[in-house]
Amino acid sequence: MLKTDWRSFKVSTDQTHHLASGQPAYEARFLTVLKFHEPGLAPVQDLSGSYHIDENGKAAYENRFIRTFGFYDGLAAVQSTDGWHHILPDGTEHYIERYAWCGNFQQNHSPVRDFEGRFFHLTLEGKRAYLATYKYAGDFHDGYAVVQGDDGLHTHINFQGSLLHKKKFLDLDVFHKGFARAKDARGWFHIDIRGNALYTDRYQNVEPFYNGIARVETNNGALLLIDESGEIVTILREALEDEFHHVSAELVSYWRFYTLDAACQLKIFDHLPCTTELVSKKTEIPHDSIEKLLRALCEMEFVYKSDQWMLSEKGSFLTSWHPFSLLSAQQLWKEEHLISWQKLIYSLKTESSSFDHLFGKSWFDYLKNNEEKTGLYHQAISTYARRDYKSASVLVDLSNHRSIVDIGGSSGILMMELLKANPHLQGIILDLPSVISLIQIPPDLEGRLQLLSANFFSDWPLFTVDCAILSRVLHDWSDSSCVEILKKVKNVLSDTPSRRLYIIENLLDSKTFSGSLLDLNMLVMTEGRERTLDCFEKILNQAGFVLENTCPLNEVSTILIAKKT
Repeated sequence: MLKTDWRSFKVSTDQTHHLASGQPAYEARFLTVLKFHEPGLAPVQDLSGSYHIDENGKAAYENRFIRTFGFYDGLAAVQSTDGWHHILPDGTEHYIERYAWCGNFQQNHSPVRDFEGRFFHLTLEGKRAYLATYKYAGDFHDGYAVVQGDDGLHTHINFQGSLLHKKKFLDLDVFHKGFARAKDARGWFHIDIRGNALYTDRYQNVEPFYNGIARVETNNGALLLIDESGEIVTILREALEDEFHHVSAELVSYWRFYTLDAACQLKIFDHLPCTTELVSKKTEIPHDSIEKLLRALCEMEFVYKSDQWMLSEKGSFLTSWHPFSLLSAQQLWKEEHLISWQKLIYSLKTESSSFDHLFGKSWFDYLKNNEEKTGLYHQAISTYARRDYKSASVLVDLSNHRSIVDIGGSSGILMMELLKANPHLQGIILDLPSVISLIQIPPDLEGRLQLLSANFFSDWPLFTVDCAILSRVLHDWSDSSCVEILKKVKNVLSDTPSRRLYIIENLLDSKTFSGSLLDLNMLVMTEGRERTLDCFEKILNQAGFVLENTCPLNEVSTILIAKKT
């Protein structure tokens, strides 16, 4: 056998041994081998189990494991019958704890997952680096690691577990030469060490920066090189999709809307899986016509075809049986909202609601006098609430509060979730009488939840609470009306130091323009508006509050935390 240094060893193509200068480095053969790492040991597996060998192909110790991995920072991750842990080069355990999974040490820290499914990091001594746990934690690189919270969003932490910045993202990478790849609802981009985006554009894909340039792919398939300011250095490939056809598709976007409307009216999604013949029979629509409709739904990815027509995940949200069914929302948005949007230019010219102009009353006065529409509206709002507010009880720390009011609480979904997560709390829901009459208090919240009827702008019943919530209320109103509501909220907050106001809204982003279509909708329907963070600070200050902090709730909503001045 040709003897060379283990650092030059390569894994054979059949992965049964190592090669030195193209020749077997030793006589032994294994079921599988991995690369050599410092201090000259490689993970292998044979019929006796998994372990490490030296450069002569000899076992480095007598112990056997289920799986073994390479040595990093002098320690190797192994899986044994009682769990995962790290070992020293002589095969002895480095600590007595066991985990459901262990990563490799990088920069003297290793991510691990405990038996409750929580991630955190160990120090080189085998001790926890910090107290927090996460849904996921990755390797450290350049002093920082990516962690994912229970809200599904990602951020960076340092060795002590402290946040590098307060920004959160849908996906995130470690830093490479001072920049990290990040993803938000619009796509991928790069951020700096403070978590700030380097540019406003978003991409289908981005690569790390290499000496000042990065390769990116646009949503229409073009490949570009950009510099660290986001400027295009060169075009590597022209767009694969023609923007002319994108514009053309936007001009007939109502085709999609009315295709979905027809499918919902015919209960197509409830009928699936089904053949064309059976759908035709159940809907009493001729075979050829229903085939056209199903094919269009397939193009829109709401159904797909195998031996029969099947529901996609998207399509399931338009069934009557899905726990997050959007049927009520579909019915709601197609009627008064659609009519009002046809008069968008009126709203733009007059800066007033086209709904008010067309129907002779405000949207909320209209709902008060229409029991069926009120029920439909709150069904739709409840669906969004169950989806969007599911992480609020985790993100909002209510441990210092004893009482809470949800102003404009609709069906009470958010309040009920908060009370269930915080058994020490007493809760109040305040809304219009027509809304309060629809709320059913669950048996387990009897005695802890009080329902109060009031109009935002008239006298409220007398009560005092430690904290208040305004969830998607302020965007329905003008700045002056918001200040009036906020002043009323201030009056019901106690004088305890822990008193707080929690506002849940979609923040307008002045750099990306996210939320701008919703902003138009609020103008059309209520003369309300979506707001930037600066706008919220302004109206809060006018009402006697100061913005204390913000926390992303999901990809569209943010929790604003304010206190009385």
